[in-house]
Amino acid sequence: MSKENIESALIPHRVVEDVYIGDMSPLRAWRLYQSIDAMCTKLGMTRDEYIELELKKHPDPELLKKAADALGITPEQLDVRGMYFGHAKDTENA
Repeated sequence: MSKENIESALIPHRVVEDVYIGDMSPLRAWRLYQSIDAMCTKLGMTRDEYIELELKKHPDPELLKKAADALGITPEQLDVRGMYFGHAKDTENA
């Protein structure tokens, strides 16, 4: 795996901490890591619309892909918990 591929797959510690310790949605944690104004502009949304998106348990996958693109990350990086795209591990049977 190239250095560029490794770096593009990394998730900042602050984002992981906000999701697991702060119990934030991954979308909110990434936005806090970056900027709400930039996200709103890139997605063509108002702040209220964006915050509503962050609060949804199951946002539209296409909108999540656009959000990942706006953040300059992959959808997999956005899906820290595996809750958006169905990649969550079954911890009960682990």
